[in-house]
Amino acid sequence: MTENSPLISAKIAEAVSETFGNMAFLDVAPVQDATLPEDVQQVIWAKLLIHDPIQSEMMLYIPESALSTIAKSIYAIPEDELSSQIKIDCIAELLNTIAGRFLTDILPADRSFQLGLPETGETPGSEIELLANSWHFLVDNCNPIVLNATAMDQLEQINTNIVI
Repeated sequence: MTENSPLISAKIAEAVSETFGNMAFLDVAPVQDATLPEDVQQVIWAKLLIHDPIQSEMMLYIPESALSTIAKSIYAIPEDELSSQIKIDCIAELLNTIAGRFLTDILPADRSFQLGLPETGETPGSEIELLANSWHFLVDNCNPIVLNATAMDQLEQINTNIVI
């Protein structure tokens, strides 16, 4: 994790952990590493715009090999039935769930939010852009993932009565 608000970081970690635990039955732990391992060749990403209550963007990066493991766990299917489309759908749904869970936890109960539709793509592992708000996790103690977000400091201004 980089220089992030303790409140935002705690709520992001909670949302990521609960999402992976509930959907894939996998444990997630935050780590301090600022990069993916050098041997990561291809990374699948999902991007989701937050339209309201702030203008923001969240991006989830998962190495292709790790996403295969995660998707097999979520969909309970063998490796030979795991298509590229299933992996793309999986990362989009993971990010959508993380964002929804995070915003539900961080915003006051009477405040709604609006999300866009997830976009997805692939990039070489060496080309991941790390933002000021960047969190790093290990899924099942071995699969690295990165979550980026913009404008997270604005969320704390919406409700200063949030308790970690």
